[in-house]
Amino acid sequence: MLREYAKERGMARRRRPMDVVRLLAFLGSPASELAQVMGCDVARLHQAERGLQALTPSESSRLALWLSAAWWRHSWRCGNKDATTASAVQEAASYVALLPWVPDDYLRDLSVAASEISNDYR
Repeated sequence: MLREYAKERGMARRRRPMDVVRLLAFLGSPASELAQVMGCDVARLHQAERGLQALTPSESSRLALWLSAAWWRHSWRCGNKDATTASAVQEAASYVALLPWVPDDYLRDLSVAASEISNDYR
């Protein structure tokens, strides 16, 4: 009923952080890792999930960067051709350069992807 009302009024459905947290978990980044990447406490992230607390603009920005980075890693691990290009790897590196903390396995994947590209140019 609420969705119908929103459609009639032309209201856009707002994405709750919970939707993004679930998507990141699917992409291999659990909430505890996400909280470290965002530079916040896990409890704070869970409160934002439930709509009890809003994320700060910097936390929202870090969330968006990590989502893009995690999506690249997922695509790269699945063998997507677009994720293996030099520009895609460089873009993924630029995402994580702005984050306060990056998991070791992500950095390892990024390093492997970069070395595969450099081997292709030899």
